[in-house]
Amino acid sequence: MPVYLGNIPNGLLFYSLGYLMRDAQFMNKTLIISILASLLMIPYIGYLDFRANAISQGRNNYVITEAFIFCEIIIANNIVKRWGGATDKMSLLLSVGLQ
Repeated sequence: MPVYLGNIPNGLLFYSLGYLMRDAQFMNKTLIISILASLLMIPYIGYLDFRANAISQGRNNYVITEAFIFCEIIIANNIVKRWGGATDKMSLLLSVGLQ
């Protein structure tokens, strides 16, 4: 079985969570909960090899690692939305990934 097939369910998970949280992720309450949860999970996470959808280093807590990544996505989205706002010129944070 090709290794990359493992990342399809993982990608669908994060895509679906992003769709469900599209508005709620920018609420202050959600941001604070995400920050606190990510700080509490740091000792229990491992390195997730997204390509193989497996923990390759660190602690083997798959569910906690996935939850940590989700919290970090919410934090990153809030940073870009709040402090990388669009002005007359495109901000550095908003241009990440653009060519």
